[in-house]
Amino acid sequence: MFTRSTRQVFYIIALAAVIVIPRAILIQRAHSESADDEFHLLRGLEFLHRDHGLVHRELNDPPLGEALGAIPLWVMGGTTHGKSEGTAIYDQANYSPETALMMVAVWKAIVFLPLVAVVFIWCRKLYGVSSGVLAVILLVIEPTIAGHLHLASLDVLGTTGIVIACYLGWRYFEKPTAGRLVMAACACAAALLIKHTAVLVPAVLCGYGGLRALRRAEGNEPDSAWRPSSRVVVALLNGAFITLFAIWVLLAFDVSPIRHAAGASAKGMTERAVPAGLYIKSIQDAAQHVSEPNMAYLSGEAKKGGWWYYFPVVATYKIPVGIGFLIAMGLLSYFNRRLAWQEWSLILPLAGYVLFLMLQSINIGWRHFLPAYVLLLMLSSRCLAPGVTGRIAPWIIVVLVGFNAVLRWHPDYSAYIAWPRKDAYLAISDSNLDWGQGLKQVRGWVDENREFIGGRAVYLRAFTVTKRGVQYYLGDRVHTLNPGDSPPRSGILILSPVCLSGISESNDEYAFLRNTPPRNLIGHTLRVYDLDHLER
Repeated sequence: MFTRSTRQVFYIIALAAVIVIPRAILIQRAHSESADDEFHLLRGLEFLHRDHGLVHRELNDPPLGEALGAIPLWVMGGTTHGKSEGTAIYDQANYSPETALMMVAVWKAIVFLPLVAVVFIWCRKLYGVSSGVLAVILLVIEPTIAGHLHLASLDVLGTTGIVIACYLGWRYFEKPTAGRLVMAACACAAALLIKHTAVLVPAVLCGYGGLRALRRAEGNEPDSAWRPSSRVVVALLNGAFITLFAIWVLLAFDVSPIRHAAGASAKGMTERAVPAGLYIKSIQDAAQHVSEPNMAYLSGEAKKGGWWYYFPVVATYKIPVGIGFLIAMGLLSYFNRRLAWQEWSLILPLAGYVLFLMLQSINIGWRHFLPAYVLLLMLSSRCLAPGVTGRIAPWIIVVLVGFNAVLRWHPDYSAYIAWPRKDAYLAISDSNLDWGQGLKQVRGWVDENREFIGGRAVYLRAFTVTKRGVQYYLGDRVHTLNPGDSPPRSGILILSPVCLSGISESNDEYAFLRNTPPRNLIGHTLRVYDLDHLER
């Protein structure tokens, strides 16, 4: 028989499912795949088929997250093909691109629900039922999460693994049992294998152990489970062993070759296979990827490696104003409600991830900050904790947030910019604005505006889209422009704001349009210019 607590979790999951699954379907019906979808799905199929790669590609993400995302395609009979690039979406015998992407979207929305459950349980335990409900509402309506939840990319899925691993780790240190230790270690292993952002999770769990030992040393530990304090060290060592073994199990007992250090081949060393070599290889490639950082863009300046303050600045563009108020209320609540011991379970990973992500050199999208952001949303629910504030004002803010983020921007959540920001493409770039998801919307716009086009050539300079995708969705409707191509001076030009800012172009070819208002916006993102009108 369900207890009241269990029924609350069930109702929360059901409510979230009613929102996120239909929304994922609607978004996917409106959008084409995003830039990284093909890459992640192909690598996922390679792992599920035990194919170590048809072509050489950088393994800068762990394999488990990509395999989880590709499960629907694998079930439908998707293959890795034998072509030079490989494809998980196109030219498949068992499904169309639309079917593939729709199944992935629904599946990823379902996989999101465990995060909803853990966020509710965690915040309810810390601050009460009202705070748990508020945290879930923020999680469900937040535009960046909504815009990336259904994609094959690993940002939301990686955040799910991180939050669940942190919660189960703290749960073990609250009341140590063998079962809880195994669950925490397995969750840590899964998080590490989903996305490399989880590399901080073991440090967080060690931090939990340190806090527990410190509390015991100060005489504040009422339970005798951690006496003597050396048991914390033993527990961490046992957890590390279980985590390493769980990684190997989740990799299906993979034994793969890894890359030796530079100069190893010259010394006569041969490449040797090791247990979990696929994961080790992904760590090596990720380290190389970080050492050769992407070009970042902020406030009109392009720079390799970015800035330590990149995410705080981008937050002012990407966090809805209402959610920003709630975050501020949650932080200010510490002035009139003392910090409880249990809140360190949330504050420790939040502080760790804020510092960790701000020091990283990959400054190409707010999506990379999601682990810290979700923890911050959870902390903001503190504003409804008993003794903090009234019950009316925060819920009014939630309604306003929902109206602004859901109604005004649907289905283009990945392009969301907080009011009253204007011309955001001059300040932030990449997947903050456009991730190549607008090909279906371009097709609709061209078909609906035949009279305006009047037989003139339509040019498309999109951002990070494949030739295969353009051909499938648009056919001969547009002439595709590539980096370095001279911009046209007549006809209709559909231009990504990322290209307009100049960061992705060879010689800033579209600078002449930078301060020119577009005739239309497609998908809140792609800008339409009538070049003949501008010439006149």
